[in-house]
Amino acid sequence: MRFLPVSTIRNLLFSSRGMSPRAQRIAQDMLRTRASFIGDLRTGMRDWRAGTPRPGLGDFPRSRAFRDLLDEIEQLAPPQPGWFDSLVVQPDDYARQAWCSRIAGDASTRITVAEAFDELLRGTPLVATGSNNTYARSEALAAEFFRTGGYPVGLKLYLAMDMAWWPSTDGIAALGEKNILAEVAFTTANDIVNGASIVNPDVAPAMTFAHSYAGFYKAAALLVFDALQIPNSRTTFFSPLGTDLLVTALIEIKNRYAGRNAIERGAWDILEDLLRIRQTLAFEDVAFDRMVTDVRLDTSSHGLGELAAAHVRARKAANLDDVGFNEAHYTTRPGRVTYGVSPDGFIEPDITPRTGPAYTMENYIEKALPLLAREAAAFRSTLESQASMLRQAARYVPPTPEMQATGKAIRDASAALAGAAPEVLPDVVRSVREVLATTGPAVAMEASAASRGATAAGDSAWESSVAALTSELHESERAIESITEERETLEEGELEPED
Repeated sequence: MRFLPVSTIRNLLFSSRGMSPRAQRIAQDMLRTRASFIGDLRTGMRDWRAGTPRPGLGDFPRSRAFRDLLDEIEQLAPPQPGWFDSLVVQPDDYARQAWCSRIAGDASTRITVAEAFDELLRGTPLVATGSNNTYARSEALAAEFFRTGGYPVGLKLYLAMDMAWWPSTDGIAALGEKNILAEVAFTTANDIVNGASIVNPDVAPAMTFAHSYAGFYKAAALLVFDALQIPNSRTTFFSPLGTDLLVTALIEIKNRYAGRNAIERGAWDILEDLLRIRQTLAFEDVAFDRMVTDVRLDTSSHGLGELAAAHVRARKAANLDDVGFNEAHYTTRPGRVTYGVSPDGFIEPDITPRTGPAYTMENYIEKALPLLAREAAAFRSTLESQASMLRQAARYVPPTPEMQATGKAIRDASAALAGAAPEVLPDVVRSVREVLATTGPAVAMEASAASRGATAAGDSAWESSVAALTSELHESERAIESITEERETLEEGELEPED
């Protein structure tokens, strides 16, 4: 049984109802270019020693293409408010969509996405402020948040969204596409820092935070990745709204192990109950707790400042810092829901949570890494068969520019897999998966053309040679399909608690 349709939010983002074509292309290019430099950056952070400058993107020549993409995010046009909009958030605020600020005390400085990336590599915390706030209000809220949390310096990502957008689905991804792209970059930086902190005592782990509807854009960014690309990303979500779209994203990041994510709400939140269209979300006949919640805080406010203060009280009571509090709660997965009748005669949900050691990231990684190795081996076999097919086809049809481009893509993908170190293999496999989506149809077209050429020439050798290669390709494709099903089952949270 699968708990979720495959990649609901990812499919939305890369559809006609999701981000703009340009934003979709930037996101795909960010993932593709990560594979070329992520190993350098991980190694640089693991080897860093206190008293020396922290590594930055500019220190790694192979990150040039990625840095160019971060600059392109800045160039994307801001969203335009609708006719029903601007109740609170004004056109000037929408023009500041996804602006980043570096906040120290009451002083705030606007910085670029690339500069914020380097700040995150230094371990600076980030908060994405929620909807229905003017830009000026978000600055004040972020400054209060960092003071309350005891952070002398912090980063803020601004979300321009009026409350009129809350019930919507269409247009939501496009409205905040710059935020999604920025969060893809920031997730990369946060994961690198936290991964380095495991092996380098000079690197302290770091947190990111998202408030209210900003949680959707953070969750959407997490779901752009495969889970093994960001195993050490850490986010605390404060009171994400109870809309279908946002709660679906929360369930997906939880079940798919997309980072280490804890969701905290007040004991009572009017914006949680106000938008509770129904008690549960059902996926393939499995009902989940609609309001995904790991921690109930001692406050009845939806405001970021009050939530931050209650969060600090809770973690101090547990004698934990922000990272420790996240670690203590992120393993909770959405629970199944059944319904009963209370002693007062009211229908009430009975939630069976799924939590504990079975749901740690370490347990997931232990099960996912062998699948990754098998997938890489199957990809290598497929690429070898495709290359052989192209060589045979070249005997019967003249090489076209398209055929040459396909051959180069196959050679490049094969070389990337052959030279991939363990820390970059998840990125390389993800990149090669995208390559195979294009080389497969291209090779089939060339084989068909070659078959026609061989028939016209009366050459019967083609049929016997292509039959063997086709059999090899089909065998590799079946192996990939089997591995994909196992991986999706694991990422969809099918693991049940041990009895």
